[in-house]
Amino acid sequence: MRRLLVLLLAGAIWLGAYEHRIHFKVGASHIYRGYSSWVEIRHEWSQNEGTFTVNPATDVVTAPGHTLSNGQSVRLTSSGALPGGLTNKLEYYVCDISGDTFRFGYYGGAACDPVGWQVNITDAGTGTHRLGRGMDNGPVPDGAWPTYLLTLSGVPAGVTYEVWCERDLCPAVTTPVVGWYSRNGASFFMLRFTASKTATLGAATITATVNAIGETPDETIAIPLTVEELVPVPSQRPASYPTLPQFATWETSLTSLSLRWCDPTSYATAASSIGPVSSGVESGIWFYDGTWTFRQIARYTGNANWNNCADYLNNWYRDYVLANNGGIAGYKAFSAGIKSSCASCDMRNRVAITLMSSRQAMAGTAGWPWDWTIRETAYLLETYVNYEGVTGTRHSKLLRAAENLLAMFDELFRDGTWTYQHIYWDGLAMRALIQYFDLTGDQRVPRYIKIGLDWIWANAWNDTTKKMVYNPANWGTRCAYGCADTDGWAWTELIGLIIPASGWYYWYSGDDLYRQRGDEWFQALPRWPRFGGTASNDQLTITAHGLSVDDQLNIKTLRGYTLPGGLVSNQNVYVKGVVDADHITVCSTKGGATINLTSDGTGFVGLKCNSGTCRGNYSGKMFSQQYRWSIAYVQWRQGLTPYAP
Repeated sequence: MRRLLVLLLAGAIWLGAYEHRIHFKVGASHIYRGYSSWVEIRHEWSQNEGTFTVNPATDVVTAPGHTLSNGQSVRLTSSGALPGGLTNKLEYYVCDISGDTFRFGYYGGAACDPVGWQVNITDAGTGTHRLGRGMDNGPVPDGAWPTYLLTLSGVPAGVTYEVWCERDLCPAVTTPVVGWYSRNGASFFMLRFTASKTATLGAATITATVNAIGETPDETIAIPLTVEELVPVPSQRPASYPTLPQFATWETSLTSLSLRWCDPTSYATAASSIGPVSSGVESGIWFYDGTWTFRQIARYTGNANWNNCADYLNNWYRDYVLANNGGIAGYKAFSAGIKSSCASCDMRNRVAITLMSSRQAMAGTAGWPWDWTIRETAYLLETYVNYEGVTGTRHSKLLRAAENLLAMFDELFRDGTWTYQHIYWDGLAMRALIQYFDLTGDQRVPRYIKIGLDWIWANAWNDTTKKMVYNPANWGTRCAYGCADTDGWAWTELIGLIIPASGWYYWYSGDDLYRQRGDEWFQALPRWPRFGGTASNDQLTITAHGLSVDDQLNIKTLRGYTLPGGLVSNQNVYVKGVVDADHITVCSTKGGATINLTSDGTGFVGLKCNSGTCRGNYSGKMFSQQYRWSIAYVQWRQGLTPYAP
């Protein structure tokens, strides 16, 4: 009967061109007794383009008779193993087409960049490989591509499960359960496993049997799940708080750089000094929640005038949220600043956060249990926390968003199944989880924060060179830029968002190891700003550089970009002259001739200050971002609580 139902439905809506099926599992691999975990089974269609082979020596792909165009996205499957460097979880883009051959790139474009975004294929794989155009290449009718969950077996004793179709439980019908239809040819189930307090401990493999329209035979997907007993991290405040290295320099810079971006004397001077704010200009000081940053500066310094800066930014940002009815992009969802502005709880602040909680990106599912969505899910969880703060009511999706993040932490830090990782995303997730923990006391959070911090120390930090990478993977399927083996140092100002979690864990547990590690990061990371060069006057532009004549610098650039002409990557140079607070000239030997810059260079360039302060806060966004993380870390390190109401 089950098979007959599937085939009848298949005959009703099957379109033969869309026959390229991709199934995979993402989400949790561990569950604690007494708690729940989320797993997603994802199914995606693409438009069939036949088979392909590869030449690993040249990265050339051959697909006889394909109809692809440069820049089109494709998805891949194999009856065996895909070629090394490729995965079925990502879309790739076709470039360098010549007849039946082409290459894959990580981003769209007619020509592949062999030192930038071109995919490096390492072996031929096994079996028959198939590819199809991604569903963004043409309209696909919504609801036309269901997947069926036929059976679920091997669930450990004492563990129950629910099948969710996007926002709600799937309809209570007998098997098969029909998956939720998303746009552009994807459908999926979320499985919520719940372990009783007596569930059988240990590792298990659950088997899901699924079927897509027209698919023969059924497909099985393995879901590893380990049941564990949660041992809470003891909460023990440090007996004392040692002096933070470079604290005096940081505190001086806090005041001077804050004044650079805002005059706090009055609301009018704040508005005048910050100037018009545009939602389309993400380099502005509003981004990364400048409201919250200035509110913390006011709190930390005891100078209430800084609230004028926060009030001006909040009024603009809140009205931006209201104008969009709460439906803002997930990476622009900064609810903490609005919440911090709610002392008298202006009704417009309440309404803005309420709208965000139901309408910002991914609010329908409280995010996803897939590491690709960690940033947006973290902002959602923070919004739900702040929703409770302004309404006094717990949001119905608070727990689900937190458990989605914990599922991603399994992928990122426990079983290595992550698709793509940015260290600063991890920092945003830890910030949101810490706020959730403050609200709920969920004992999984300290345990997972420790697991994540330990993994990052071991895999993303080099304690010899004092560098942390943007993405801990080498260049390839898991990393297209900011990679561990190439240019991971370049996004330092973003990477700093991980540091407050180390300060929090030290404050919470009293474990001095995390103070030591956090202090290492605090000292090292602010010394890698980006800069620009101008050939016409031989000057390097480093906003608020804080350098002096004869300070030594080390210059680098990213894969695929060029330094200003006259400079060499990984070259040590010296400050020849300080033109003003934002510009310097350099020489190759101390006191030597000024280096002649013959061209401006392209893309991202950066430098390490081997001596000197080298603050390099070169935009309002970077100021807000750097002091968002650093003022939080400084406060945790001193026994204060920056995330408290």
